[in-house]
Amino acid sequence: MYGKGASYILFSNNLSKDRIEEYIPPKMGCTTDYMEIYLTEGKSAGSHVEKARYDFQAIYKLRGKVDNVYDVAIGDMSKMKIIEDLSRIIGLVPGKRGNIIPDRILALTDADPDGMFIRASIVSIMACAFPQVIEEGRLYMVEPPLFAFKDSGKKVFVSTNREYLTYLQKE
Repeated sequence: MYGKGASYILFSNNLSKDRIEEYIPPKMGCTTDYMEIYLTEGKSAGSHVEKARYDFQAIYKLRGKVDNVYDVAIGDMSKMKIIEDLSRIIGLVPGKRGNIIPDRILALTDADPDGMFIRASIVSIMACAFPQVIEEGRLYMVEPPLFAFKDSGKKVFVSTNREYLTYLQKE
């Protein structure tokens, strides 16, 4: 199923020295070989995903601004905490090919400029440190709605200012 030692890190994440901070493994008792990991913008978004996730989904809560690694050498990049954590979670050594553990890596950020920057940084990290993830089509961007509001007791989600203004004009 997963590489040697991967289940220890990916499914237990106990309080030992091997623990990855802000990583929530798939739920105990998960019996599927399929796995997804959400890379979320901060603790708040990660907590919401944690409440609504399936057994096979793991969560890694990104903290603070993610550094741009585009011009950083692999050796220097490997020393960065986020690269070190992602390397352990994904199962790849930066710059090398191997067996990727999660079937999908989903970036979930806010629909604001900070969220867009974090998404771009995640793509940059994957392209520079873990290009195999992109080559195999395992990186996905989750597009959150820009606005959410209630209309006649029903929740409505819209993704653009144009959709929002069009909706308001209908009333």
